[in-house]
Amino acid sequence: PSRAGSRPFIFLLPQSGPPILIVHTGREREARGYSWVEEIRTYHALSRAPLSEIIEALHDVGLLQGRVGAELGAEESLDVPVGDFLELRQRLPGVRFADAGPALWPARMRKSAAEINCVREACTATARAYALTFEQARAGITEADVARLMTVASLEVGSGSPWVII
Repeated sequence: PSRAGSRPFIFLLPQSGPPILIVHTGREREARGYSWVEEIRTYHALSRAPLSEIIEALHDVGLLQGRVGAELGAEESLDVPVGDFLELRQRLPGVRFADAGPALWPARMRKSAAEINCVREACTATARAYALTFEQARAGITEADVARLMTVASLEVGSGSPWVII
């Protein structure tokens, strides 16, 4: 799934046992379609982190005490409001949150053959979409027009939902 912003995806990977993915109800279908995680839980709140659901999941895997890794370092993002994270820390006095970056980055650098193939296909589709966009762009059109051209071109070459910065 893409970055969720005000409706964060929360991924809980315990040291033992299956992982848990917590998603907004509006993103559940996407999560089930794209994720390999079997246990997908949902929440309804908007513009807030699903604190009760996070605490329940941590309870279910026995993590109400001890150290919990989270994306707290450079080039990482919790994707939850700071106030919500501070409240979560307050509601979990037995948990010490630590930067999981040293464990996450090496894992993110390793790619399976299938992942490498997906990256190649994405790069090929993106290059094709840029080529189509540049073929149609003309002097005098607005940035919004170029973004629209790129969006349409991305869809035409088989990309998913494009995210365009012009």
